[in-house]
Parts: sequence; structure tokens; C-alpha cells
Amino acid sequence: MADTYTTVTHRSWLDNIIGSFVGAGIGVLLFLGALGLIWYAEGRTNLALVAKESIPAAAERIDPANGGKLVAVTGQVTGAPLGDPQFLASGPYLRLQRHVEMYAWVEEKRTERKDEVGGGTTERTTYTYTKRWTSSPESGDGFYQPSGHRNPPLQIEGAELSASEGSVGAYALDLKELGLPSGDELPLTEANVRAGGQWRLDDGYIFSGRGRPSSPQIGDVRVSYTAVPDGLQATVFGEQRGEGLAPFRTEQGDVFYRALAGDRAAAIDQLSFEDTLFDWIFRLGSLLMLWVGLAMVLGPINAILGVLPAVKRASGCLTGLVAFVPAFVVWALAELVAIVAHNIWLLLGAVVIAVVLAVVAGRRFLPAARAAVAAS
Repeated sequence: MADTYTTVTHRSWLDNIIGSFVGAGIGVLLFLGALGLIWYAEGRTNLALVAKESIPAAAERIDPANGGKLVAVTGQVTGAPLGDPQFLASGPYLRLQRHVEMYAWVEEKRTERKDEVGGGTTERTTYTYTKRWTSSPESGDGFYQPSGHRNPPLQIEGAELSASEGSVGAYALDLKELGLPSGDELPLTEANVRAGGQWRLDDGYIFSGRGRPSSPQIGDVRVSYTAVPDGLQATVFGEQRGEGLAPFRTEQGDVFYRALAGDRAAAIDQLSFEDTLFDWIFRLGSLLMLWVGLAMVLGPINAILGVLPAVKRASGCLTGLVAFVPAFVVWALAELVAIVAHNIWLLLGAVVIAVVLAVVAGRRFLPAARAAVAAS
């Protein structure tokens, strides 16, 4: 059963006003950060376009003519047997991800605010302590109520292990540097687990503790793995260097060295999907940052008007609605400027259009202006 503790604090009208000005400063930083995020996001390298410029290369032999160029090689990615010296026997894996979790106390904090007549606020904060599996257990020293909720230190950490040597067809690969698809859960059995001492195989986990994975106690630890299998059918993008493929550096300085499942066309489609997904995550995220930032800048108005709870709620809704319109306009203009500035052809087109409009305007309005000056 969860443990809960509640604290109640009161903030005066003046405290809320002072806090709103602090929030307004944070809002300005959030607004500026959104503009920087827009500029960064629209200037990101589209790896799908880079991949389209790659040279398809046969996996069976290395063509010296492609030396120093970005190539795409489709075939089976293989590597030397890989294991985890501490727990797992060597097997046909390109990469292993060790996941470590402790059954530990976790603190959750929830704050409820109630506006009062006179502009003050009552804050009721509830701290809830539950036991659960977590990969990042806290010691408990920083908890509101550390007594009875302390966790022992985690003696082992998660890790990523890669095969030392690899290849795709005739091309050597550096598997520690190569980007690989996500791994799948690796079943743990007596055949592949090398546990000993305090560790044992229990219920599909490598387990250490006084309980069991199904009925754990505080401090119990379980280990699991995900694995990228050897023999993965994929397309590898990289710079042909000597007898192998190495990281390729784009004109913008980004490193491109990845293996994606499927043939070259499927890999490019996957890269295109990723680019579009991240574009919209950044775009919607920056719009939200602009909106929240402007709303926080207008926060002092809401705090000053918040003598009556009903007025404060109404002004808060109005502030949010008012902030959205300029936030959206700024976002749209910033996106347009960033897109044009990061695309040389769009930039040249914008400059040409601006020059043409200036010439047309000059020819149309300059004679009339001169005539008006002469008449005067």
C-alpha cells in the first residue's frame, strides 16, 4: 500500500505577483529558446536526401572507384560472437543492451492550487511513495520523507556492448560506431546465462535479492537484455575507405554511418519518415514553447487581477487565448525565415522576388513622387 504525506502552504497576493514576474522572465527565455529551436530544426541535415546521393555498391566485391565516396551496401551484417562477460555467454549478436532494474521506493509529487479571495493561493502538495521496478533508483536522501523510504545503492549498471569486428559482404564494419536498428528482447535460459554467486536465473531474469521477480523486496535487482541478431539483412550507408565502410561526414558536419533493415529504397523511406517525424516534433514543440512563453510573460497581469478567484480564472483563460495568436504569427514567420534561409535556392528566389518588387515599385511610384515634388 502506498504511503502518502501532505503539506499545505499559503502564498499571499504579493507573493503571487512577485512569482509571476519571475515566471515572466522564464517566459522570455522560453520564447527565445523556441526561436533557436526553430532555426536549429529547419537547418538539420535531411539524411534521406544524403542517402539518395549514395552509390549502390555490390556486397560481394569492393569497387576501388568508389573510394572516399558515400556508398550503400545491402546484405547480411555479421560480426564476431558477442556476450556479456559478467552474465551472458557469447552468441550470435551484433549488439547487446543490458537493462538493470532495482525494486525500490519511488516518490511522486502532486500539487493542487486553490485561489482565494484577496489574491492569495493555497497549495496542497501530496507526496506518494510506492515500490516499483526502476532503472534509476534514488537513494531516498532527497525525498520529502526519507525515513522508511531509503534505497540501497545499485551495484551494477546498464551497458551497451557491441561486437568487435563486423562486415557486410566484403566490406569491414566498425560495429561499435555503426548505428544499428533497435534490438529485440533476448530470452534468458540456462543455455546462455552465466550467472553465479549472488545471481541466479529466475522467471526469465538474471536476479539477485531476497525475494523473487514476481514477489520482490526493496533492493532486489533484475537484469534483462535486448539484442540485435547476427546476420541482420540491412543496407549500410558509409564512406568507402580502404577495405571497409567508415563514418561519412556530410557538408554540414553530421556523421552518417547507419545500418537500416531492408534494401536501399526501404532504408531511404525509413530515413525520410524519421526526418518528417522529427521536423513536426520540433515544429509543434517550438509553437508550444512560444505560446507558453508569451502566456508566462502576460502572467503578471493575471496575478494582479487575481483578487477574486473567478476573475483570476477568467483572466487566465483570456491570457492563454490572447497569447496564442501572436505566438502562432511569430512561429509561422520564424519557420518561413528559417526554411528560406537554410535553402539556398529558396533564398536566391526570395532575393530575386524582392529585387523585382523593388524595381516595379520604383518605376510605378518614383515618377509620381518626382512630379509631386516638382509641383510643390
